Amino acid sequence: RIAGLDIPALEWQEDPALRTGYRTRAEFHGDGKQFGFYALGSHDIVDTIECPLCHPALNRALTRLRELELKGSVTVTVNPEGDEVQVWTNFNNRRLRDRFPQSGTPDDERPPAQFDFDGVPIVNGAFSQSSLLLNRLLVSTVHELTGSPRSLLDLYCGNGNLTLGLPDRTGVVGLDHNKIAVKAASRKGRGEYHAGQESKMVKKIEENVWEVIVLDPPRAGAKPLVPALAKSKAEKIIYVSCDPATLARDLKGLSDGGWKLDRLRALDLFPNTAHVETVCCLTRN
Repeated sequence: RIAGLDIPALEWQEDPALRTGYRTRAEFHGDGKQFGFYALGSHDIVDTIECPLCHPALNRALTRLRELELKGSVTVTVNPEGDEVQVWTNFNNRRLRDRFPQSGTPDDERPPAQFDFDGVPIVNGAFSQSSLLLNRLLVSTVHELTGSPRSLLDLYCGNGNLTLGLPDRTGVVGLDHNKIAVKAASRKGRGEYHAGQESKMVKKIEENVWEVIVLDPPRAGAKPLVPALAKSKAEKIIYVSCDPATLARDLKGLSDGGWKLDRLRALDLFPNTAHVETVCCLTRN
């Protein structure tokens, strides 16, 4: 409706074994007495002992955090197949740091804690999917649609989540605004990952003929890139989105530029919520 497009048959993918206990990252909030999630549409704290959507390791971290009677917000990321627990806050708290050695803040002079999961660096304070386990569905879908091109441009690449595992024959160049994330991806020695805003992404789109362009923008979408993407000589565009409305807006612009939506797959990366991840494959019409 938003894009005014005829779409191909919608594909659907989920993992029935992970409809609960799947979250490996969550943001919690405290006021010194209550600690948990915000109520829907407000900043009222719902005192939370455990959450059925959280991985057991994340619920264990929640139990330990509740004992600290914190005031403020904390983001927790756990390794579902290891012992690492990352905590990210905007405030300094000695008790928090003592209890969680892999904690960090924006003004921390120490290098951010990180661990590897499926060959990808998970960096404290940088974006990662809310479920590292269900993220496997997303990565496998992108790899399936991408194939093994000689050249690939990875926009909003973050920590290299979607491209570090591609075949060695694929030359990858990635761009993202988060310097810490791209630095961690670059250390893997798998591709070229650089820091840059949308203006730099536009230049990269225009200066090369890429076989495939992959983009995974934030919820706001990729509106600044659409004109350059529409004119690009790429053979294929793989667009990953967590917001169907901004995705539709951008697909309209790409369609007007001569691109055709070949495949559309919805992934249930957020079971028991209203959210959905979408992966689109576009080719020249």
